[in-house]
Parts: sequence; structure tokens; C-alpha cells
Amino acid sequence: VLTPREAYGRVEKPFLREFLSPWAQVVFFRALLFHKGDESVSYAALREELSIKDVYLTRACQELEYHRLATLGKTGRNRFVSFPKDRSLLWRSAEKCLRTPIVKSVRYTGKMDGGLVSGYSALARVSDLLAEDETAFAVSIAQARTLEESKIQKYSGVPVEIWRYDPALLAQDGRVDSLSLYMSLRGRYDSWI
Repeated sequence: VLTPREAYGRVEKPFLREFLSPWAQVVFFRALLFHKGDESVSYAALREELSIKDVYLTRACQELEYHRLATLGKTGRNRFVSFPKDRSLLWRSAEKCLRTPIVKSVRYTGKMDGGLVSGYSALARVSDLLAEDETAFAVSIAQARTLEESKIQKYSGVPVEIWRYDPALLAQDGRVDSLSLYMSLRGRYDSWI
């Protein structure tokens, strides 16, 4: 007979999976994008920047540690997450457990309020790529729930990407961040052929 502690220890933790959870991916991207020179980022800074609850932040950081992308530390009551100095090596290690932020793509004929420029439209803003005729937008699942159902069409309207996490958490200059943009475009060859 197992004691409750032994039985609990055998339960698979939620972060023992192939891909990072949305919150872990956001914490990882936030550290890479906005804490470039810092090896360590405090939980307090991440909590403030992301408006994340302690339980989700702790779980996300544990998940990053499990995937060997970060190490966790504590000094007194202050907790922090540390990332290796070599960010290019870190990115190559992380790519296998990162996934596209896009849950679903739809077309919307109504007015787009609150969406961030995404897809090839965002790529055109930061590169020499010619801008598309129509601008694509990214919204969170919560924002997508506010879209009028009758204005979601199959073939007409602006492209709207519904994301696993709120793209505004990592937004840069009115567009989605470059790391999430890369993940959303990775493997999409339709416009390049």
C-alpha cells in the first residue's frame, strides 16, 4: 500500500509534455525579448510585466526548468529564473518544444478593434517583404469571443488569427513580437510557392 505522499509523487505533473504551455512560452519569449542582457529575471518583474498569477508563473518557470531551458533560484524571499548567456544556443534547444501560437484562423467582416498586426503583414513591417493587400490581425481567445458570430465568414473579410495567449503581452510597435511571429509562420509555405 502506497502512502499518500508516495502516491502523489507518482502523479504526472502537467508540464511533463512535449510542448511548452502557453504561459511557459510567454515567459520564455518575454525573457528573451525584453531582458536581453539579463541572465536572471525575477518573478516579481515577470509578474508585473505579464499580470500573471503566482501559481501560473511558478508552473511556467518549473516547466522551463523541466525542459532545461532555464534554472530556478531563490535569494531570501526573492525567486528568479536564470537563462544561459548564449541565447542562440538556447533558442536552438527550445525550438523543439515551442509551437505556433495560432489556435485557429478566421475571416472577419466587422471592425477589428484591439487586434495586433500579425502574419505576413507584421513580417512586412520589419523586413523588405512587400506588404499584402489585406492586413492580418492576432487576437487572444478571450478577444475572439467578443467577435460577432454573424460577421465571421469563410472567404471574405480580414484574416484574424486566434492565439493561445494574448499577443498584447509581447507586442512590439502595434504588431506581434518577432519570436511569436516566427513560430506562427514556421512551416507555412503557402504564400512562398
